[in-house]
Amino acid sequence: MPDSIVLPFLDRSRSALAALKAAVDSFAQDVTATPASGPQREIIRNLTKTFTRMSDKIKRLEASLHLIEHNPDKTMMVFDARLNDEGRQLSRIFQALERLSSPARNQFEDHLVTIDERAQDLATRLFPGAADKLRPVENKVRSLNGKLKKLTSEIEANRSALDASSTDGLTKAMQSTGRIQACINTLALAAMPADQIKAALDAIGAEVDEGLALLSALRVKGLPSKVDRAVRDVITGLHQLKQASAEVRIPLFPAFDKLEEICNCLPQTQYECLAGVQLFALLNIAARLRSIKVGPSHLLDSRYDIKVTRVFPDRIYFTANRQYLTDLQGTGQFEPADSSLHRFREGSFKQKSFPEGNLQICFQSRAGDLVDYEADIDLYRDPVVHLFGEVLVNHLTGSKTSQFLVRHILDSQNVKPLGEFQIHRV
Repeated sequence: MPDSIVLPFLDRSRSALAALKAAVDSFAQDVTATPASGPQREIIRNLTKTFTRMSDKIKRLEASLHLIEHNPDKTMMVFDARLNDEGRQLSRIFQALERLSSPARNQFEDHLVTIDERAQDLATRLFPGAADKLRPVENKVRSLNGKLKKLTSEIEANRSALDASSTDGLTKAMQSTGRIQACINTLALAAMPADQIKAALDAIGAEVDEGLALLSALRVKGLPSKVDRAVRDVITGLHQLKQASAEVRIPLFPAFDKLEEICNCLPQTQYECLAGVQLFALLNIAARLRSIKVGPSHLLDSRYDIKVTRVFPDRIYFTANRQYLTDLQGTGQFEPADSSLHRFREGSFKQKSFPEGNLQICFQSRAGDLVDYEADIDLYRDPVVHLFGEVLVNHLTGSKTSQFLVRHILDSQNVKPLGEFQIHRV
């Protein structure tokens, strides 16, 4: 995989990991300095132990990135298990904090929000491509690599029994299957324009077909028995890989000039720097905002002077004028909601129009007419605060609240996507 993809990926991931570590360290310092007595003393002690374990997990993540740097052909699977461990440690922190008394929990709320933001930033850097069902493909590639090693061993052991054309054909087939890994890594590590994504997906299929054709032709020609068995196993692996690849879904994001109303909400340079997981959330939330009518207009109208400030895999921050809040309340589609564990906590309103896929808006006033807003789409209306920790696990394992599912819900509610957004299959 080219350094032009790997090196920026590593730089961004390390920067996000360092920011998360700093947030965790700051949280740990405050927890350690917190006086506690009775039942809360044990909770604080357990939190301190959890922070220690988390520090170790973060070091392991750093080591995983080091492995990728020095062996760029490794897949994302190198550190997936460690990410799961890291997420579980974070989840334990939130579960412990829920057992604290409300004053103590409120004392740490800013820390909670900051860690959540940093964890989302890390997930954005580690899983920028927003591909769905790519993990099973990676697993099939790992299995295929084992079969290829066996084939390589059998070729060496039986080289004297193979003619030059057979050896050349086997080499070409293995090179073809090897290039599949590079295509998958590109999809996993890079957020690319739609035409490049389609080209990468098509390349996977082409390489699988080429490998199958070469190996099948060699089996017809005749091979030594042990080589033939190894070739047969590789062919089976390629068919399995082809089947898994057929399930892959990739969101194809519109070019900036096709974004319709949202063009007024952020500059082109900001849009083009967003990772795929951020773009998916931005477009889903923007589509929902546009679908909510305010008289003859909607909640994405330019008269609100909306400016997107930050984008996460599940929510966006933006500024708008105070009229936005007034009109939102006047739609009759929203009800007051809990704003805890959000960056902006002056108040919150949640859409009540649907059983799922409702919009929640939290806000915080600035000086003058400007207000900070946070918008996200919940899959279900029932608020379950304790899921916060589980959500954070999802950030770190790349399985954040599925924007594919959100898009499916919006489609079922006839919410039109912005621009030329579509979801592509291999």
